[in-house]
Amino acid sequence: MEDDNKRDAVISGFHVAKILSAKAQEIIDVSLDLGMSQGQVRSNGSAITFPNGSAIAITLLEKILKKRSENDCFVVRDGEVEWMYIFGGNNSVYRLYEPRLDWPPTLSIDGSYMHAIFKSTPLAEAELKVGALGDVRGKKVLDTCFGLGYTAQVLAARGAKSIVSCEKSEDTLEIAKSNPWSARALSDSRVSVRNEDAADFLSGAKDGEFDLILHDPPTLKKGGDLYSGAFYRLMCAKLAEGGRLYHYIGTKDERQRKDYHSGAARRLKDAGFADVAESYRGLAALKEKTDAY
Repeated sequence: MEDDNKRDAVISGFHVAKILSAKAQEIIDVSLDLGMSQGQVRSNGSAITFPNGSAIAITLLEKILKKRSENDCFVVRDGEVEWMYIFGGNNSVYRLYEPRLDWPPTLSIDGSYMHAIFKSTPLAEAELKVGALGDVRGKKVLDTCFGLGYTAQVLAARGAKSIVSCEKSEDTLEIAKSNPWSARALSDSRVSVRNEDAADFLSGAKDGEFDLILHDPPTLKKGGDLYSGAFYRLMCAKLAEGGRLYHYIGTKDERQRKDYHSGAARRLKDAGFADVAESYRGLAALKEKTDAY
């Protein structure tokens, strides 16, 4: 996928279906940026013309809807429609996935979704995660896993002084660069995106550098090292005294959730965290202040 601003639109299969259902109309109201705003296209019955004058054949849209899911997302550029997916070097398939019409999309990796998508939008879930961290105003925050940048975006909107966000997957970052909903985080001067492993970044950071840490790793299966005692000790060392940690641990299975949470809570305490408690689908913890003499 090309990283440029010369695209005509970013749409999902839902938008393709909406355009085709109204193709007999001269003007069709439809979002051209996955629901961030509303726009219009023109139809002459055989082609769809975008606001910049670029056109695509209706037969092409019909073929896309037959071959792809309504949840799939596409970049429209110069009369061509490009499916937003990457077959990564690790043999994983990354694709942008819109849960419903005009919802912020999530990232699907090998069929696993990186956000809750059935009861809330991915961006609304990011609000809950940041809310579990507490007041972020004026704070230096580490966001361990950038993903599509939703938590970084919310952190900035809520007044964080600076956010360092790590993302080791170049494929994920490439998808994010084409996702309209990621643009706010990627363009915000307070957000520094590091294309490196969070553990590698933290190893080079100063002790006590961050006031807050938002730790939202992939599943245990995909990001096991980010649930380890060694990584928890590293986060504790780089968190300032009195600083707070929120650790998201998402799983659908209730028994599995209890096992994951109890194991993670034990390792967090062993790593030096205190006041470890259940929070939104994860754990919140504190790095205690030491007595000064």
